[in-house]
Amino acid sequence: MTFQEIKSGINAISHIRRSELRSGVPVHGEQQKTKEQLLYISLSTGLIHDSLSNLGVSQRILPQNKVHYLSEDTYQREAKTKSSAQYLVVPDMIQIKITNNPINEFKDTLEELIHASCRGKVYLDMEGKQVGRQTGYYIYDVRNQMRYYHGLNEAVVNNFKSNMMARNLQGITNNLDVRSTDESRLLSVGQSHCIYIIVLENIIKRISTKTGVDSSKIRDRFREGLFVEHPEILQTISQVYGQEGITLLAHLGLNDDMDLIRRIAEYFEGNRSYDECTQYLREKTGITDIHRFQYFLGQKDIQTIPLTWRY
Repeated sequence: MTFQEIKSGINAISHIRRSELRSGVPVHGEQQKTKEQLLYISLSTGLIHDSLSNLGVSQRILPQNKVHYLSEDTYQREAKTKSSAQYLVVPDMIQIKITNNPINEFKDTLEELIHASCRGKVYLDMEGKQVGRQTGYYIYDVRNQMRYYHGLNEAVVNNFKSNMMARNLQGITNNLDVRSTDESRLLSVGQSHCIYIIVLENIIKRISTKTGVDSSKIRDRFREGLFVEHPEILQTISQVYGQEGITLLAHLGLNDDMDLIRRIAEYFEGNRSYDECTQYLREKTGITDIHRFQYFLGQKDIQTIPLTWRY
């Protein structure tokens, strides 16, 4: 590594650290947190702490001053996303749209705090410009505006979230003061994520069949993969499905094209071929190199900055 590359990396880290310091400052138009919002954070951090302890992975929970509840107008101005909440790996903060719906706001808080607990990385070119960022399995290609492993990441996070709530349902309903009839709403998963979870369960089932390992243990390996530097479960998927499976899994949720998502889901059901999926992928997205996602996994012309100081 040249002196210039080292210097660019140091400058990038300094920029990230400065942006992290600003992430705890209230944004323009943000109001002081209500007691209900503080409760959502407190409940969520407790659930995450206990779950990560059970998994045996390192603890990292975002401080409450980096969780921002924003009015609809402020959220639209600041977040610029269709979803009702988001975690930003840089500058390391959460933005949640206020809906005045206790169940939805709690679920958004828990989900985004799980995202924030995941292992994070930033990818730079040799000039120090950010070309990608990662949290958990999810990799965002900044230059090409592509999402890799998005579907897998959302499936594992939402599966983990549902598991946390199911195991602590009575305490959650008591604290949120919601009716028992609302329990199904607490445990429900957003429609856009259902298909990702179906894919995850099909993969778990096949790995279990091939290896003889109990499904619950495989599910835990997927959850562990959110929080470790090199998830071993990806190697297991490659052994069971080959490189074809890894390539298609990397493109699950690449964009919002439901036909592409369904085709990849059907591949993992055993009802569609790899060639059919990749042909559609190339035709509809214009992608010529379907292995580009590997650019972020060890190429010589890219620097990886693990956000290790957060852990």
